[in-house]
Amino acid sequence: MKKIFALLLCSFMLASLFAASMESRIRSVPGNVSSAAFKNPKAGLPMLVQNLTEGVNDDALKVKIIHDWICDNIEFDTQQYFSGKNKKQDYVSVLKKKIAMSEGYSSLMYEMCSAAGIEAVIVKGWSKGLGYSGKLERKPDHSWNAVKVGNEWKLVDVAWDAGIVEVCTWIKHYSTEWLFLAPENFIYSHLPEDESYQFLPDADVRTKDQFVKEPYIAGKFFESGISLTKNIPLYNTVITGETEYIFKVDPKTTVTSEIRDKNQNDVKNASWLNRSGNSLYFVVDVPDSADYKAMLFAKKADEDYYGFKFGIKDFEKNVLPAAEKLVSSQDITAAELKMFKSSFVKVKENDAYYIKEDLFNERQNENMINIFELIDLNPRIMETVLEFNVKADTSYKGFGRGVVKYPTTYNVYNNSTGTKLISPVCGNLKIGDEILFQVESSDFSDIAVELDGTLVNFEKNEKGIFELSVTIPEADTLKVYGSNNGHNYNGLWYYDIIK
Repeated sequence: MKKIFALLLCSFMLASLFAASMESRIRSVPGNVSSAAFKNPKAGLPMLVQNLTEGVNDDALKVKIIHDWICDNIEFDTQQYFSGKNKKQDYVSVLKKKIAMSEGYSSLMYEMCSAAGIEAVIVKGWSKGLGYSGKLERKPDHSWNAVKVGNEWKLVDVAWDAGIVEVCTWIKHYSTEWLFLAPENFIYSHLPEDESYQFLPDADVRTKDQFVKEPYIAGKFFESGISLTKNIPLYNTVITGETEYIFKVDPKTTVTSEIRDKNQNDVKNASWLNRSGNSLYFVVDVPDSADYKAMLFAKKADEDYYGFKFGIKDFEKNVLPAAEKLVSSQDITAAELKMFKSSFVKVKENDAYYIKEDLFNERQNENMINIFELIDLNPRIMETVLEFNVKADTSYKGFGRGVVKYPTTYNVYNNSTGTKLISPVCGNLKIGDEILFQVESSDFSDIAVELDGTLVNFEKNEKGIFELSVTIPEADTLKVYGSNNGHNYNGLWYYDIIK
């Protein structure tokens, strides 16, 4: 029984740190077999593939094992990418140097699948990834694979699943986001040069113009329980005022949003989300005529995991001191603190600390999770699932700099799945104004507003809408709360009060 519990605990630890897990057999390859593949790829690769896939009868699993081995062993060549120089990207060169660009990743994937008896092709085309500006280069700038599993072609982008590039640094960050993603979803980020590799019905095949017009939609968008309606933003969206987009969403999916400027700074309260049934209303606006980016973040309610990076200031001012105090309180040992510190790498140019990812280093991962939990670090990390550029039309000057467009939300509201603010949907309230507050909610049994230090409950009208007429008091903010039992109330959002 103790052994079973230990296995479950390790599984929980891994799920709390990483969004996906690798096949364990990729680390059980004998050293001499791995060495032979790296030193003499033409002779050694077949033996490596045989060792990885021996006894596996499921072709999909074989592909996953090969995908995982590449992700674990090959790094992205940022030096070559940013230098613009063309170096060999054949599988032999990739294995000898253990670095690659997308062409090298797809070349190695093709060769390993072929050695495993799986039909595969290298797909060349364009992507909305690193360096994409909203326009397509004259020649293809990215490569990925299609593999045949059974009688069906499936798409795989190993380069994107191995890690990410932030600023000029490649960070190992494994995922399965781009492994077997459905063609109708893959097309929002990848456009093959040969349209037959879209694997879409004729009516859905994308042209270059259509691909460029559509927003970037990540694979996680569809995995998180969100789906598209006909009301879809353009990659370069021009608005003439507050603009709303509607998506279908699983009630168990948590969603937040942001508007960012060209320097990646959050524009405070320039977007708003409402939920009603299985509908998600994403409202965006901009303060002026500058260029902005609208972003949607999401995660499934049953998927809680920690982020793989921390801002340098936050890590050094909050996370590290909190971890160091655990030694004084004897909650952890000095050795465990040392291991914790060594689990991160500092990248100054990115203003970030990153986890040194190793999904098979159980001691490191368990130690990190233990310390994260002891310092009450929130594991509810959400990842970007949709992005598009947004700009004010020449006839619209924006809602104004310094203006708070929407209320400021708390995590309880962000994590709610059935609460919709009907009115007032604004950031500022004026002292003395008489305002009718209306809220639709299936998340809370009670909604209340704080007036002069006292919570005043809303009443439900005949349509089941919570409502309350309020004279805006002389205060700095007006807070709205929600409760599930009429006793314990949590903040949902607040308004800034102006004269």
